[in-house]
Amino acid sequence: MAAATLDIPYLSTFCSLPQATLTTLKDEPTVELVNTLLIQIAAKAREFDEVKAEKLRLEVELENAVRSGDAKARALKSSVDKALKEAADLRAKLKAEGGQLLNFSGLLVVD
Repeated sequence: MAAATLDIPYLSTFCSLPQATLTTLKDEPTVELVNTLLIQIAAKAREFDEVKAEKLRLEVELENAVRSGDAKARALKSSVDKALKEAADLRAKLKAEGGQLLNFSGLLVVD
């Protein structure tokens, strides 16, 4: 069975440890080096949990914003529909009255 190769540069970047430390850890592990690696892994795990929690919070916030936006859009559409119906009713009423109205100065306005 082929041995898996370690990508020391990647691990070094991920764990925020010098490559020399990881190479030494691989070749001649010591308790101190193992503890250093474990401390860095724990820090990355905490960072991961924080990012995961932030992602969840942002997803909930986005969902709330979308729902709120949809509700506002529906309310505005309803208001526009009501205004359009009222305008159509007023036009029909005006047409039914013959399209003639007197303005306040006493002049006859003909549509």
